[in-house]
Amino acid sequence: MFGIAISATVYGVITASGNIDLAAMIGLLTNVGFCLPSLIAIIVTVPRDNKAVELVTE
Repeated sequence: MFGIAISATVYGVITASGNIDLAAMIGLLTNVGFCLPSLIAIIVTVPRDNKAVELVTE
């Protein structure tokens, strides 16, 4: 939720200067800037153990 608001704010501020193409690019790069650390945090913190439960069928 906050990433979208921040990206929209960045886009709006740069659009006010008159360069819509640059605003779109920087707005998207802002989202990428939030996405990469989030992905790294997920990779680091999610356990890798495979604790699957075996199903017994009769």
